[in-house]
Amino acid sequence: MKKKRVKLYVDICMAIMLPVLMAYKLIGETIHEWCGIGMFLLLFMHHILNCGWHRTLIKGKYTKGRMISAFVNILLLIDMLLLMWSGMVLSQHVFTFLPFRGMQSSARIVHLTASYWGFVCMAVHMGFHGRFLSKQFCRKLSDTGFLSKHKILIGCSVAIVSLYGIYAFNKRQILEYMLLRMQYVFFDFEEPVIFFIADYTVIMLLFVFAGYYITRLCPRKISHK
Repeated sequence: MKKKRVKLYVDICMAIMLPVLMAYKLIGETIHEWCGIGMFLLLFMHHILNCGWHRTLIKGKYTKGRMISAFVNILLLIDMLLLMWSGMVLSQHVFTFLPFRGMQSSARIVHLTASYWGFVCMAVHMGFHGRFLSKQFCRKLSDTGFLSKHKILIGCSVAIVSLYGIYAFNKRQILEYMLLRMQYVFFDFEEPVIFFIADYTVIMLLFVFAGYYITRLCPRKISHK
């Protein structure tokens, strides 16, 4: 039970830090670098706490859902490693002592693209684990009678958040950055930081919902036959 609680706290901290990291120019480069270090420490803890997943990679039958999950997880791991490398190369405050400072042009492109792919993949990854959390959450709500009385309200809330998430995804031009159609991120420094983070939080929830419904449509149960 204690391990499950620690895993939950680690995942919550990662979810909170994700949209904050995307606002790097608005929160300042120094804070962004330290938040990035914090994120990678949390990521390391996440892998340690979920080490069983690594052991099962070559075991059992791969269903469609399990293949999708494994693909996203491996893509996310590669993406995080690229972010770590490019972040250290681009560092102007924390890692200035490192020797590989002549690769900043390439590292900037890698960091830009990997940031947006990592943002989307991490949100989908959260959604893959949302089914378990939703069961626990729904069980508690069922005990209070809230779920049976407000199913329509909950469904409408998810729909509204998703629709605004699609709008914000287009408004923030995230696909353009993911496909490297734009090589520089533009920030409106007159916009309150909270609005920026709110938009990215809703976009994150959009992909969390997407990951969750993928697991509903494509079960990931591991078969050892």
